[in-house]
Amino acid sequence: MANGADSLRVEVSATESLSMKTVGTLYGVAVLAVGGRNGTGDGKIRSTQDGTYLSWKAPGSATWGAPVHAGADGTYLLLDGDDIDKYVRVQAYTDYLNPNPAESLVHIKDRYANGIGHDDVTAGEATAGDTTDYSVTIANDNYVGLSHVNFWLTPLSVANGLWISDDNATWVQPVYEADALSLGNIAGNADTTLYIRRVIAAGAASNIYVLNELVYTFEGI
Repeated sequence: MANGADSLRVEVSATESLSMKTVGTLYGVAVLAVGGRNGTGDGKIRSTQDGTYLSWKAPGSATWGAPVHAGADGTYLLLDGDDIDKYVRVQAYTDYLNPNPAESLVHIKDRYANGIGHDDVTAGEATAGDTTDYSVTIANDNYVGLSHVNFWLTPLSVANGLWISDDNATWVQPVYEADALSLGNIAGNADTTLYIRRVIAAGAASNIYVLNELVYTFEGI
């Protein structure tokens, strides 16, 4: 069961759509997901004591998060020491953990071609122009309800032609939290739908690194 900043997840066809990808970890630890607030760069994961206490330090952070005891195979959430919204979700395999203290860099990069960015644009679509409507599921993976679930876009995403809607009828492009699209409350273990529109202008130039981003906040009820 998720908690904290990891409670709200974006899903496509019942599968979590991850926003970041990673390279590097400790033996016996698989990084499953990285909170987008970490940003890109090099974070660090370490084990202490007998190797079963795991901690996270986000890129640019000065403080290790509190150690989490991974005493059995399972999923664990590791929080940064400066900002608890900067987290990593990991799977621990205790038989493979180093019994001595260890540390590893975790390189974080943006993930392209996930559910937010949608599919690649063909040459014909770029020439003629293309408007594609699709949706993602916003799932609360916590038994506790979430309130004030708000979404907005980065200016770059707006420039890339991204729009969002809560009803698939009225489309908006908020770029500030104060103007965010509100999805209201999401009960524990429930979900709602966010609609996305991607508009490609006719004659758009090719670019293999178009990064579309959603930004969201929420509160626990």
